[in-house]
Amino acid sequence: MAPSSTGSQKQAVKEQKLAPNIIYVQPESVMQKLPDSNVAENLKHVPGISTATDSGFSRYVMVRGLSEDLNSTRYAGLELPGTNTNASPTGGGRAVALDFLPPGIIGGRK
Repeated sequence: MAPSSTGSQKQAVKEQKLAPNIIYVQPESVMQKLPDSNVAENLKHVPGISTATDSGFSRYVMVRGLSEDLNSTRYAGLELPGTNTNASPTGGGRAVALDFLPPGIIGGRK
């Protein structure tokens, strides 16, 4: 995830085309139209992303079917610490619970 100042869908598509690797960009204006209550719920609309739910709400993000403990999460270039540290026998879970962040806090996704 990265905070994005991409204003329109047209600018988002242009940014995707100019990127040196495969990225998915969605502007804040599109995110605000979705009725999601947290960032994890919002991210499940990205192709290749699924979520692990707890109490009916999405909490952890999984990329391309990999366990949430095999993914790391970055926000604005900083790696977020894992919040699911008891998930593996070695205590090395990297999953970050994203259910406490409102979708408006990221301003766009990339």
